[in-house]
Formats: sequence, structure tokens, C-alpha cells
Amino acid sequence: MDHVSEDYYYSDDDNVYDSDDHDDTMKSLGNKEKKYTVLSECDIRQRQEDCITEVSNVLCVSKAVALILLLEYNWSVNNVHEVWFADEEKVRKTICLLDQNTNTPTIYENRRLCRICLYRRVLGRHEKVHDAGCGHFFCSLCWKDYITKSIENGAGCLNLRCLDPDCSVPVGQALVKEVVSDKDYGMYLRYLVRSYEGNDYIKFCPAARCDYAVEFKYKVSCRGNFDVTCVCTHSFCWKCMEEAHSPVDCDTAAKWMSKRSDENETESLNWIMAHCKPCPRCERQIESKNKYLQLMTCICGFEFCYLCLSPWGFGHTCNQVSQDEKGTNKPKNMLDRYTDFYEKWAANESLREKAKGCLQANIEKLKKEQGMTSSQLSFVTETWQLIIECRRVLKWTYAYRYYLPEDETKSQLFEYLQGGAESRLERLYHYAEKDMMLQHYGEGMNLIRVTQELFLKLVQEVENGNLDELGSSGNRDISLTERFDNIEVS
Repeated sequence: MDHVSEDYYYSDDDNVYDSDDHDDTMKSLGNKEKKYTVLSECDIRQRQEDCITEVSNVLCVSKAVALILLLEYNWSVNNVHEVWFADEEKVRKTICLLDQNTNTPTIYENRRLCRICLYRRVLGRHEKVHDAGCGHFFCSLCWKDYITKSIENGAGCLNLRCLDPDCSVPVGQALVKEVVSDKDYGMYLRYLVRSYEGNDYIKFCPAARCDYAVEFKYKVSCRGNFDVTCVCTHSFCWKCMEEAHSPVDCDTAAKWMSKRSDENETESLNWIMAHCKPCPRCERQIESKNKYLQLMTCICGFEFCYLCLSPWGFGHTCNQVSQDEKGTNKPKNMLDRYTDFYEKWAANESLREKAKGCLQANIEKLKKEQGMTSSQLSFVTETWQLIIECRRVLKWTYAYRYYLPEDETKSQLFEYLQGGAESRLERLYHYAEKDMMLQHYGEGMNLIRVTQELFLKLVQEVENGNLDELGSSGNRDISLTERFDNIEVS
């Protein structure tokens, strides 16, 4: 590669690479306005501390009480304020908070006795005693055993109550910190951070060993794109917490994944093909218990010949050949159709993984190139990122198309849109794979723009339901032309 200046790159075609032009174009590579924010554990702890401080100041309660209130009302400061000012006494009774003016007995504290293991005093092993503010004192070891086991059992340790079976006063964070080990207290704090997921807009990344959370900025509705990408690079649907599946909705993705994971799907269809035949009237699959029985009566009342599937009548003559064609045709088509769409779904996932490898390889290669600017590196990197994202979208459009009724305008229209987007993606992939993006910058930019526009239209048709309206229109071809008028395909 020839030496390039800091701001410009001249290819053999005299196409000019301008860093400003690149930046403006890359900002529109199919990236919608970001609807979410990724939060670290430190971010969440700071937010929790801010909530505790606000509740403590407004309600004039201790921070320990503020934390208990926030845990009870899923970290919603507004809800805490609303219920507290509506009926403070009822809230205290519900959560078993002690009245600030209540004087708790101190007899057990003065005697330094544990209400569980009084024998410690006899043996001279006087442990320090603690209570939850209610006056029911127990030694450090008994508290430690109780709280440690609760931490080991899970997030329920955040809602501990007094050791006294007749007392329901909550155990505060300060007592937990004082009696348990540093390791167990660290786990307690982890559960405390995770409790922030009770907030309607916060969910933690489902990837293994990932401690980041994602805050979705808008209220979740039945439609829309909820795909998010964590700092750990894991992409998932914020709504259903499964892998990212836009543009299809969560229900469609769940049906497809369930069907794909059903190991008996193919076997079931094969069994139907081998042992059942469809009723010619209602198409219910029927199994004959006697292979020599010709007359069959379906539950819909239709009588037919099980061998040739013709209506039964006086003097019926069976045509054995036709039954092979009619009897197994539909289930075989069902199996072939599913297999075809699954193979395309899986092929795009495989190509997506391959593109990820190409991205990493190109980054390492270009960093070693002398004279390579950061803008050029960014251009190639984001091109591969576009290819990776388009592969993911294309993969899920095959799942969407599988559930569309066959031989209808809507299905044919979607196939047309899908084919156009896939064709441009293949060409863009060819350019990127052959390292032609910088050498032929003008063509590369046009390919990026066209690919972006085609995939945006494909996604919008599915997400916004425009396909339904267009599919019912009598001017399908004219509408398609209008939709693609602004795309210049090279």
C-alpha cells in the first residue's frame, strides 16, 4: 500500500478518501438512536446510594431504614414517597419497621447473654451480642451462622428478619457487615446490586460472568426493537432476555427457537410421512391401524379410500400409485420447507461468525500497516461491523418468513425485499473480504449506502407492520418502485 497522508487517501481510481466524509457516512450505517445505557456495578452502587440519600433526607429516616424501604418497593423513590406520605403507619406495620420513639429493652444486652446459646455464659465464652433494633439480642456467632446460610441460599438474604421467631423486624446492612466474613459480605453486596433489577428500566446482562446492566430508556411496548449490546459484546433482547432477534418480535423468535431446539421435530415429521395420510377434506393426519383397511371415515365425517385418498363410493376402484403422491406430499413439503429455512438461518449465523473473525484479522493486519490512519482503520472496522449486523438481521428474516403464509402477496413481497438486501450484502462482503474498500473507496461507499438502505427498509417493513398494508394493496409493483426510487444501485 502506498504511503498516505493523515487526512486523505488516493486510490488507483482517483477516488478521494476524505475523513470527514467517512465520519458522516458511518454515523448513518443503520444505527438507530441509542435507546439504552450500559451501567457498571460502580454506576449502580452510586445510583443506589443516591436513592438511599434522597429517601433518607425527604422522609427523615436513617439510611438503614431508607434501604429497607427501597428494597421493599423495587428501588422506586417515587413509590416510596407516595406510600409513605399516604399512610406512614401502614407502611411501618407492613414492613415491620420500629417506631422511632419505641424504647427497646436492653436486659439481654446488659447480661451479655445470647437468647439461643445461653451455655456460652456458663463456659465463660462471652460473645458480643447484637439485635436488629428490636431488643432481641443474640451473639455474633449465632447471627453469623444465620446470615451466612441465608447468603449461601441466594438473594433472600436481603430480606432477613430477626432471629426471634415472634419478631419480624428486618435485619439491616450494618449488622450483616459486622458479623459475616469479608467474602460473604461481598456476596451480600453483589445481591444488593442485583436487586436494582427490580427497577422497571434495568436488567442485567445474561452473559456468563458479566456484571454489567442495561438501562432501557423507554417504556417497553408490544412492538419495537429491543436489541441491546453489552460492554462484554453480548447482544440480547432486553424484553425477553434471549439472543438479539430484531426485526422479528419476541413471540416469533420464541416459536422459532423452540422449534429449532426440538430434537424430535424431524423424527415426528418422518413418522407422519411413514404412518399417516391426510384426510382429503380437512387435511387432518390419520393413522390406519389396519394396513389392509381401505374405507376410512375421518372425524369430519368424510369417507375416503385410505390407499388412494379418493372419495369412497359404490364400485370404488383404487389407484395405488396416486396414494404415494397424495398421502405423503404435504408432510414431506412441511419437512422440506422447514429444513430449507433452517439451513439458511444457520448459514447466515455461520457467515456472521466468520465475519467476526475477519474483523479481528483485519484490525490486526491494518494496525501493522505503515501510514495507516485511524480514520481508515475505523472505516474498515465499521464496514465489517455493518456486515456482521446485517448477517444477524438476515438470519432472523428467514425465521420471520417461515411463518408467513405461502403463496400470498405478503410472502412474495417479503421474499423480494429479502433477496435484494441479501444480494447487496454478498457484494459488500466480497469487497471487504478482498480488501477493496480503501482501494475503491467510491464504489465501497456506494455499496455501504445501498446495503444500509435496503436493510433498513427490510427491518422497517417487519417492525412497523408496513408489509401488511402493502400486501393488501392492489398496486404492489408501483409501491415497491416508489420505495426504492431513492436508492442508486451501482
